[in-house]
Amino acid sequence: MSRHVTTTRPVRVTSEVVEKNIRQARDLDVQRIQLAAFGKDTANLLNAASAQTRIEQQRRLTSQLQSKNESIAEESMNKAAYERKYHQLAAQQNQAIASELEKKLCG
Repeated sequence: MSRHVTTTRPVRVTSEVVEKNIRQARDLDVQRIQLAAFGKDTANLLNAASAQTRIEQQRRLTSQLQSKNESIAEESMNKAAYERKYHQLAAQQNQAIASELEKKLCG
């Protein structure tokens, strides 16, 4: 039995192979740079969106607080007007009662 051994011939490195490898390495470098820029842009967009969301939430809270304060102020003014009218009516009724008593006592 004879063994047949195959030997491989060494690969010849030609200038074309070297240039192809350099081109591929440059292409990979460009892709890495573009990917890094894309990642940076994405991070910036996420930060901007987050900031916008915080601003909108703050505006919404401010608007709600302002509305609540306006309601409280309106309620307070209505209560003050009611109390003024109540005291005015009470004073008028007291005056009317005093006049009636005076008529009955003097009359």
